Amino acid sequence: MRLLSLIGLIAIVSLVARKSVEAQDSFAGQRMATEFKISFNRIELSDVPAFVSLAVKSEYRQVSISQAYKSRLPCGMVIYKLYLNVEGSIRVTYYEEDGRKYIPGTDD
Repeated sequence: MRLLSLIGLIAIVSLVARKSVEAQDSFAGQRMATEFKISFNRIELSDVPAFVSLAVKSEYRQVSISQAYKSRLPCGMVIYKLYLNVEGSIRVTYYEEDGRKYIPGTDD
């Protein structure tokens, strides 16, 4: 019985420690995003990679890309800033060139 109690206590402590680390990582990412200004250059819609276009179309039902911008980060990562017309409203979203969503502060 003591062994089970000890195992339960260890599991709880490890979960609490993991949440603390995740919160610190999240805060660091937000701080990096606000400290690092990303400069984008406008591109033709035809220059948006196919992986990005497919990702957009799979995420939203009725969507069209109205404007596209491109940036190369200091780490070499290329990201796209897209203005999307989604069912009558404009949304701004970011994608990596392989079609994954880009979240500021995660460009290690």
